[in-house]
Amino acid sequence: MSTPTEQTDQQHGASTRPRRQKLWSLARDIGFTLRLVWQASPYWNVINLLLVALLGVLPLVSLFLVRNIIDAATAGIVDGNMHQAIRRLLFWVAFIALVSLSVVACNSFAYIANITQSQLVLQKFSSLIQTQSISVDLDFYENAQAHNLMSRAQQDATSRPQEIFSTIISLIQNSITVLGIFGILLAFNWKLTLFISLIAIPGAYIGMYFGRKIHALLMQQAEDERRCRYYNLVIIDPFPAKEIRLYQLGAYFCEQYRRLQQSIHNAKLNIFRTRARYDFMANAMASVSISLALGYIGVSALEKTITVGAMVMYYQAFQSASSNLQSFLRNLTGLYEQSLFLEHIYQFLQVKPAIAALHPVSPVPDISREGVRLSGRMDPAKQR
Repeated sequence: MSTPTEQTDQQHGASTRPRRQKLWSLARDIGFTLRLVWQASPYWNVINLLLVALLGVLPLVSLFLVRNIIDAATAGIVDGNMHQAIRRLLFWVAFIALVSLSVVACNSFAYIANITQSQLVLQKFSSLIQTQSISVDLDFYENAQAHNLMSRAQQDATSRPQEIFSTIISLIQNSITVLGIFGILLAFNWKLTLFISLIAIPGAYIGMYFGRKIHALLMQQAEDERRCRYYNLVIIDPFPAKEIRLYQLGAYFCEQYRRLQQSIHNAKLNIFRTRARYDFMANAMASVSISLALGYIGVSALEKTITVGAMVMYYQAFQSASSNLQSFLRNLTGLYEQSLFLEHIYQFLQVKPAIAALHPVSPVPDISREGVRLSGRMDPAKQR
């Protein structure tokens, strides 16, 4: 038998107990969010995708150009034909300069597109949250669990949807670069490439594990954060200013705010410190693996199985593969972490009011253009 409070919580889909979401619900929330993001700015979404494709391909072109530059310089030193070597060197240098300028231009356009799209997405979700906030029943505001859900949804709607889309964009860019680089490295040594790939897995697991812990903590702290906002509002808002001074409550509210903020901060800091230690160990393993790869590439160059330019290209490719693969897995775990917070938005927007309006609501007439008009004369006798 459930209590009335539990029934209200179930009706509104609110819960403060941390739990793991199923993959299907995460996919549902991500799909729901992406549909709304696309509706908010389809034009800028297309521009972002095109820019991401270019930014994913251009680093691959740079790798081949660096190899050609070094091989051209080496050939000039070995053959002694400096005139021809300089011509080839200048050609490849001009080519790589053009690619570098293209990367700079794409990053600049991507920054403008991201800022513009962020504003449109924020307007879209703010409008949805505001519309839903005025449509839910009044008892939604009187139930603590339901109010926590609304509070979390209002907070998450300001940033999570755009972060989800930005993370997916980064995943696409990382995927293009990683697949291209792996194609290069597999032709060189597939065992070393597989080793570099496996090294990135611990970092991904760490990200997913601590992502769940941070989400659970924020769920537990939802009510404390709401109280902090209330205390801060009472302190700085002009309406209760007279009562605060009359009853000398300023120091009390400041102390309550400071105590809650310190508790929230300490709990988060403990998780972040633990995560930093594990992240350090994972990144250290990745750095050591890159050093081993460099040693193997150097030995291959000494044995003349590859050219000096190819040695530099493979070394940069291994570095780029490691960093992009770590970035890909970090974005993947970030997507998982961000999607945990989408549930609050989805659940809040699915709440249906239990009390329906009996009559259609009539809009307030706009009389501002006419104003108030007094006509006729008042009888002086009636004034008495």
